[in-house]
Amino acid sequence: MTMAPEALLMAQRHLKRLPTISSVSTADSSVQDKTLPVKNTFIDLDIGRPPSLDEFFSERLIRSAPGSQIEDLPEEPPKEAQDPPVLCLAKALSFTGPARKPSYSLGSEGHNAKECHPCAFYWKDKGCSSGAECNFCHLCGQGEKKRRQKEKRIVWRSLDRVRQAFTGRMD
Repeated sequence: MTMAPEALLMAQRHLKRLPTISSVSTADSSVQDKTLPVKNTFIDLDIGRPPSLDEFFSERLIRSAPGSQIEDLPEEPPKEAQDPPVLCLAKALSFTGPARKPSYSLGSEGHNAKECHPCAFYWKDKGCSSGAECNFCHLCGQGEKKRRQKEKRIVWRSLDRVRQAFTGRMD
């Protein structure tokens, strides 16, 4: 049986090839009994590069930056035990802006009789843009608007309950 010249060349190339990872991993148990070199938790086999990749391969021109050398710094001696700092919640949560005081506005006329409507913006960080010409009361306290709304809701709910008790239905 004579082989064609092309087949003979392919057979010779096949015999010259370096072993691949698959051929090493499927080798007989005698190869597995040897200790394999481990590098960075990987099995380090020097099997070379397949010749088909030679034309695509180019040497890496960029190098990594040097290490931080933090390990080379001398260790600081331990500091003496000091009392832990005492934190004051009132100081940490204190309002840092200028303290706002109630002031008169056009809407403040019925304040003493509680016939005024509190300004929703006066106590905010930016304050009321209308100033003294605002149609809402600036003399009411910071939570007055919310308190009145809550009070109004309670009154309306109680009225609804009374109406439901007498009529037996909800309008």
